[in-house]
Amino acid sequence: MKIGDLVYDTFFRDFGIITALDYTTDIGTPFDYEVLYLTSGEKWGADEGILELITDERKKLYLFT
Repeated sequence: MKIGDLVYDTFFRDFGIITALDYTTDIGTPFDYEVLYLTSGEKWGADEGILELITDERKKLYLFT
């Protein structure tokens, strides 16, 4: 995944956009990505294991069914 990719977070059950790679919080907690979540408008760290990259086919399934 790369900056700008649309993702679905299976833990928060929310869509987001990757805004940074190898993100570290102010207290030093490392994450694979920084994600801007669309529902809350907040940025949080996320690891690859909980994120699903949204492809054209997945957009149809999640957004239009």
